[in-house]
Amino acid sequence: MSRMALTKEYKPADEMSEDELQSSCNNAFRQAGAEYVYHTTFSIFSEASFPDGFIIYHGRVIVIEFKTEKGKFRPTRLTKKGHLLLGQLDVLGIFIDTGKIEVYTIRPSEYYAGKIERILDGTEPVADIKALRAFEGNSNLSKQILEGLRTKC
Repeated sequence: MSRMALTKEYKPADEMSEDELQSSCNNAFRQAGAEYVYHTTFSIFSEASFPDGFIIYHGRVIVIEFKTEKGKFRPTRLTKKGHLLLGQLDVLGIFIDTGKIEVYTIRPSEYYAGKIERILDGTEPVADIKALRAFEGNSNLSKQILEGLRTKC
């Protein structure tokens, strides 16, 4: 399956929007025979930081967070009212911790490099949340927020 055939028009990775990436990836999953491909259209009505894609493929449950080349993961934070909103990496970590759900992140350059095909054939390693946090530079942010909440209680 050619990635070029799945995109409406080739765009350099740094110009591809998250919506274009998600649409191309979802089309690839559908063409490969995924039983179910879901994405939230209006995330304003969804739980904070829920992953962009939810796929059932030959008995496998896959969640995906799509990012542009320069896109950052939303961090864990406290609202003005003191409510905890889990960050995207924390939510992905919850899915990984089940041991039953495959979790991936995809950027346009990874899409063009064949990451979808590796996910489909089971050769792509699942996301390494610790490495992603270190790369994003917020490796201790969630831990600090949670410890701060414990101190207040």
